[in-house]
Amino acid sequence: MPSTGAAPRAGHSFDSWEQAVSGTFVPLQASSPQRERFRGSIRAREVGAVHLAEVSASPHQVRRPSKLIRGTDSGQLKLSLQLRGHGLVCQDGRETLLGPGDFALYDTSHPYVLSFDEDFRAVVLMFPRELLRLRADDLTPVALYQQLTGGREGGFLFESVERGVWSRWSFVGVDCPSI
Repeated sequence: MPSTGAAPRAGHSFDSWEQAVSGTFVPLQASSPQRERFRGSIRAREVGAVHLAEVSASPHQVRRPSKLIRGTDSGQLKLSLQLRGHGLVCQDGRETLLGPGDFALYDTSHPYVLSFDEDFRAVVLMFPRELLRLRADDLTPVALYQQLTGGREGGFLFESVERGVWSRWSFVGVDCPSI
């Protein structure tokens, strides 16, 4: 099966991390208060039209500003399931804080910011928006999170991933070494 993503180049700089996350998902800008001490890894693969990735990293922020969307929108949605640590998802004037077991859905055709103030681990699925039949109003992180979970933790989904469903997937060629 074809894989997705990009491994950091020799030197393993933070710039390599930015290239890796952009190559795995959509064009993004990354920043970190700990550029010299930053550690991160991405394991990714494609299953049909769905891109699956496990991301583990030190504190950092990724942005998808309007200037990176113009001309590169591929009509994708991203579902991010937080496994460890906490992350903040901001899009369309709304934000939601994710803890272990929480997830959010966001649209890559709109600017967004993901902020992680501590080490974290998450599973991210990226797929064509046509796979879900939702109204545009349903595609806000807060609204969708509350709609799908009633404000509760992700329960079965989180437990399944933690029990090893994720580890049974074989990953081909895109293990980004820890940097």
